[in-house]
Amino acid sequence: MRAYHAVIREAYRAALADWAASELDGHDKDGSLICHTASLASIWANDSISEKNVIDVLKSVH
Repeated sequence: MRAYHAVIREAYRAALADWAASELDGHDKDGSLICHTASLASIWANDSISEKNVIDVLKSVH
């Protein structure tokens, strides 16, 4: 997953921005932030990226 490190981080930023907007608007969220990040990263990378991969990458940057 090292090859997708940047994709996962960018997907996390995009998912976080979307999640924050939903929080401010008061809309219900239909899934977790990690789940959305994994889905978005998978689309961008055109490969399967799991929630565990997302968590591993996020832990490595903090």
